[in-house]
Amino acid sequence: MLLVLALVGCWRPAPYTPPPPPTEEPAAGEEAEGEGGKADGAPEPEVDAPAAEADVPGAEGDDEEVVTPAPFPAYKAVTVQGPVTIVDDYGKPIAILDKPQWELEVRGEEDIRTRVFCGTCNPQVEGWLQAHLLERAK
Repeated sequence: MLLVLALVGCWRPAPYTPPPPPTEEPAAGEEAEGEGGKADGAPEPEVDAPAAEADVPGAEGDDEEVVTPAPFPAYKAVTVQGPVTIVDDYGKPIAILDKPQWELEVRGEEDIRTRVFCGTCNPQVEGWLQAHLLERAK
């Protein structure tokens, strides 16, 4: 078997040759050379100015008023049990509260999680906690 490998030698696939780089298109806002701003010679689409402005919220002539939501009213809450873990936006633990009745400030709520701020933690942290682990402070 070793003799067969020695006679045949090693097989290796052909080296990879990358495809040629794509031709560069002019950046947005730059004119193409030679054709007065039309890179491929196609006519520019016609845009009806009043129709284009009607789609913009807050443009003149809009009867609708753009309403921004009110900020979340923060309130005090305490943990129901211990230990609980405060996590960042990606689920990485940033603080562990080892005992129950830890006072926190609630700054936002979603279906299954609550945004909390721990001012008594060292260092102070803001992150997410499971909603069922909190109750409103009395």
